[in-house]
Amino acid sequence: MILNNKYILVLGLPGAGKGTICSMLSNDYGFIHISIGEILREEVKDITIMNESKQLILNSFKEGSILPFKFILNLLKTNIEKYTNSKNSLTFLLDGCPTDVERYLEFEKTFGEFEICIYLDCDEKTIENRLITRNRFDDNIVLIKKRINIFKENAYKIINYLETNNNIKNKLKTIDSSNNIDEVYSSILKLFKI
Repeated sequence: MILNNKYILVLGLPGAGKGTICSMLSNDYGFIHISIGEILREEVKDITIMNESKQLILNSFKEGSILPFKFILNLLKTNIEKYTNSKNSLTFLLDGCPTDVERYLEFEKTFGEFEICIYLDCDEKTIENRLITRNRFDDNIVLIKKRINIFKENAYKIINYLETNNNIKNKLKTIDSSNNIDEVYSSILKLFKI
């Protein structure tokens, strides 16, 4: 376990605004934004030298599938340890990962408990419109729909787990992210009493 750090899970469908909100919090308040999607895209940026890890990531992007959590956990550990020292407590924003209850519990066992889970709730039509214009190689309508379904099958279980567990249900904070970004950000700042 990496001690003294605080972890905030930011969940939402692809395109709900996780990356934007995390970047804003990072810029304004020094929180450290860890986006597994960005980490994975960075890992496969240079495909001139191909290895098994890069192939696994590329296949995951191509198929819109979830990678094995041990693989993700190692990437998270490497990226979190870049910032961690024993003197300062840091606040990490985990953007979209872990993606299911089993992974959520495994993350907490490895790193420590999440302080809160911010769920950016947004309707699918808004999501699709945002993603189509985002211009990433892994954003096409077929993969978008697949990633939405994966989120529904897995991440909604984290939300349900938090809502139904009396000891931790106060950790779940739902924000309507279909509004404009300034309204969404203002609602999130209220969670931190900023």
